[in-house]
Amino acid sequence: MSDVLIKKAQKGDGKAFEKLLQENYALIYRMAYRFSSSQEEAEELTQELCLKLVDKITLFKGESKFSTWLYQLVLNLYRDRIKSQKASRIREEVYDQVLKQKEDLDLKEQKAWLYQSLKKLNPILYETALLVLAEGLSHAEAALVMDCTESTISWRMHEIKQALIRLKDEHHER
Repeated sequence: MSDVLIKKAQKGDGKAFEKLLQENYALIYRMAYRFSSSQEEAEELTQELCLKLVDKITLFKGESKFSTWLYQLVLNLYRDRIKSQKASRIREEVYDQVLKQKEDLDLKEQKAWLYQSLKKLNPILYETALLVLAEGLSHAEAALVMDCTESTISWRMHEIKQALIRLKDEHHER
């Protein structure tokens, strides 16, 4: 029965997809809980995977059990979440570092300097900075918005940090 549901769901049958989710929801949640050890995070991971499964269902080729494939999806999503949290901490540290380096300015002047400096960057770096620093998107989320890879966003953030340091140094030399 499950193979039939999978094939129907892959062809866009919403009812089959819903039934497939119902059959596998407990398994997805259980795995998410084991990885996260938090009910709240397990619920978030489960919901996120259910949403992603709409697009990913067509990628299932039947080379393994469907449950094995789901385990891999949950694990990958959990790993992405960990990377995202780490990237978020790094982003906050970079943002804080840039602001702390401008201690002589009050907060309003710091923000003005930061935004003025960001506007001097290449437009793609500026857009990336706004999504990640100002909007608080994870690298993965920004990658989706900008239609690129998460590693590209990480590289861009590194470039942004270096550019901001150079601009700060130039500002202090004046």
